Amino acid sequence: MKILQFECMAGISGDMTLGALISVGVPQAYLIEQLNKLHLHDEFELHIRAVHKQGIGATKVDVVITREHAHDHHHDRNLHTIEHMIQGSHLSDAVKTLAMDIFVKVAQAEATVHQKPLDEVHFHEVGAIDSIVDIVGTAICIDYLKPDKIIFTPLHEGSGFVKCAHGLMPVPAPATLEIMRSHQIPYIQTGVQGELVTPTGAAIAATLANEFTQANTMTIQQIGYGAGSKNFDFPNVLRVSIGQIEPQTTPEKVTVIQTNIDDCSGELLGYCLEKLLEEGALDVFYTPIFMKKNRPATLLTVLCKAEDVQKFTTIIFAQTTSIGVRLTECTRIIMQRAVKTVETPYGALAVKVCTYGELQKIAPEYESAKELANTQSVPLREIYLWVSKNLQ
Repeated sequence: MKILQFECMAGISGDMTLGALISVGVPQAYLIEQLNKLHLHDEFELHIRAVHKQGIGATKVDVVITREHAHDHHHDRNLHTIEHMIQGSHLSDAVKTLAMDIFVKVAQAEATVHQKPLDEVHFHEVGAIDSIVDIVGTAICIDYLKPDKIIFTPLHEGSGFVKCAHGLMPVPAPATLEIMRSHQIPYIQTGVQGELVTPTGAAIAATLANEFTQANTMTIQQIGYGAGSKNFDFPNVLRVSIGQIEPQTTPEKVTVIQTNIDDCSGELLGYCLEKLLEEGALDVFYTPIFMKKNRPATLLTVLCKAEDVQKFTTIIFAQTTSIGVRLTECTRIIMQRAVKTVETPYGALAVKVCTYGELQKIAPEYESAKELANTQSVPLREIYLWVSKNLQ
């Protein structure tokens, strides 16, 4: 499995992302060739150079606005204008979709912060040429690398205030914080004075990340560094690594606890199941059975780690009429699992992504799908059908 890992120890921005992806293997000529399909090449020049940040060699990307466009009003492009630009280009459908997913996340955050409808939001930052290049360029690079899974570490953010189009804003900037809140992005606020995570960087992380963690078992093949514009007493770089994670083939040892129950009410059995899951059982289920004298009864099965057997046995004895359990040691192999938020026509939806080597299964998280079905007044099956058609 090809893994792309972003280590955001100095935050993340659009230009840092582009620099890191170029550094890790995306050809500069290919990126520029694809960006020219936006028909904006007369409005900007892409300057790519090697720099050093606290001794670490990194790639710095600058979007330089050409003189004849330096004083125009293209920086106020809205979401509709940007979508028309991207969809009217000759970029691949995959790049178009990914770029628009990033733009929509920023638009939704801005709409929430400014309490405006989505179609009334004008992007002073995101509508600017440099942000368009950063976001579309990121989509081009990801499509070129084609990772099987993308992992982000928690984002490190600064503190204090940052100057933007609306004046001085607290750090994290309101749009950045809204993106991290709405997409459940873990972040660590450091004592660094200044902005480390931009709204564009947060939206890139929210869109690309399959998981926020650390791939400790990854075999690293390539490493790249993208440089930020500011200088700190630490390397202001975004590190991106490409590596491989083999599917987990070593069976995991677990314990199965079972007991037959023929004199317990359904209410007590249901409550017991809830308690077992709350305490961390790997799985719990009931099976209807017949016991001696043809009595209908229930078989309770609990799957847990060996060290938790005592805890779950105590719960079973306390919450049911059982007076004895059976223990079976067994092994299991599971697919790797991650939860990702995706944008759908009905709103943001949490989906479970399960992988095993080249195999991948995607399914909606039931509670998230149910909430959308209720709030949007659509059948639950429509949401499941959309996932099946667009994400499989």
